[in-house]
Amino acid sequence: MVPGYQHDPQVGASASVQDAGASQEDEWKNIKVMLNCISGMVEKTQSAISILQQRQVEVANIRTAEELVAEAQAKANMAIMEVKQAALEEIREAKGRQRSDVQNNCKEESCWNCGRPATETCSGCSLARYCGPFCQHKDWEDHSRVCRPDLTMEDHSRLHRGAAGSPPARERTVDTPARSEVS
Repeated sequence: MVPGYQHDPQVGASASVQDAGASQEDEWKNIKVMLNCISGMVEKTQSAISILQQRQVEVANIRTAEELVAEAQAKANMAIMEVKQAALEEIREAKGRQRSDVQNNCKEESCWNCGRPATETCSGCSLARYCGPFCQHKDWEDHSRVCRPDLTMEDHSRLHRGAAGSPPARERTVDTPARSEVS
C-alpha cells in the first residue's frame, strides 16, 4: 500500500467521507470559535461605547458644574459689590450726620449774639454762650426774657423759633407809633 493512494474505492470513499465529515466538523468548530471571538469583540466594543458615553455625560456634567460655579461666583461678586456700595453709602450718611452734628455743636458752641466761637456761658441758665462780656451785655435784653436755671435748648428754640443750637435770630423792633385808622 502506498500512502495517500487508495486501493479500494469503497474503502477510500468511506474514508474520504469520514475525512470530509471530520473536516466539516473542524470548519464548524472554527466558525464557532470565530463567532465567539466576534461576539467578544462586539461586547468589548459595546462596553467601550458605554464607557465613552458615560465619560461624555461626565464631561457635560463637569461643564454644567463649571458653569454653575461660574454663575455662583458671579452672583457672589455682585452681592459683594452691593454690600460694598451699601457700606459706602452708610459711611457717607454717617459722615454727613457727623458733619451735621459738628455743625450743630459749632452752633451750640458759638456766640448767641455774633456767631463767633463762644468762650463764656450765661451763669443764669448755663445754656446761652457768648464770645465775651460785650456780646453777653448786648444780648441781655432779649435773653433776660427766657433766662432761667431749667432752660433747655428746645425751650429756647421754641421761644425764638430758631434751629436748636443756633444763636437766636435778632428781633429788632423799631419803636413806631401804632397805626391807627388813618382817615
